[in-house]
Amino acid sequence: MSNENDKSQNISLLAQTFWGGVLVNISTFLLGFLFMGAGILVGSHPMEWVGFLIFCIVITAKAINRGKDRIAFTCPQELADHLRQNYGVVGKDTE
Repeated sequence: MSNENDKSQNISLLAQTFWGGVLVNISTFLLGFLFMGAGILVGSHPMEWVGFLIFCIVITAKAINRGKDRIAFTCPQELADHLRQNYGVVGKDTE
């Protein structure tokens, strides 16, 4: 029986700027509003409800996520150092 911890895993560290995060949030909210607007435009009540449900899910997810303890890193290297110190994760050169 093999141990799951023995398996090699690939983890990619991605950095997101402040404005990138703002754009992601705006586009997510717009998705719900656009579904509702398109549903109103074509007279489709199911499409309006889908837009409303998307909007409700986004609001709920944002509210739940606010309550969690999070650690913010200003650059990917800080995250890599945190993973190495606390969890023993060691990256390897991709070149």
